[in-house]
Amino acid sequence: MQGVTRREDRSRDAVLFGAALRRVRDAKAMSQERLAAAADLSQPYLSLIERGENSPTIDVVFRLCEALDVSPSELLDDVWRQR
Repeated sequence: MQGVTRREDRSRDAVLFGAALRRVRDAKAMSQERLAAAADLSQPYLSLIERGENSPTIDVVFRLCEALDVSPSELLDDVWRQR
């Protein structure tokens, strides 16, 4: 991608991941509070992830996916298609 720095690309990926996470959470009718508790995270941290202001570690991605009952590939495929 010409003209886009790595940092901008990572930021865009974080926003795409957060949006995908929120779509899945909304589809499962889960509140941020409920998902955060199920994934052993704080609600403010989950909010940062969904807004693309923080990128989760792979461990956190796995915990979120387990709590949402989706595979990591399902969640990441959605992000990959939008890149």
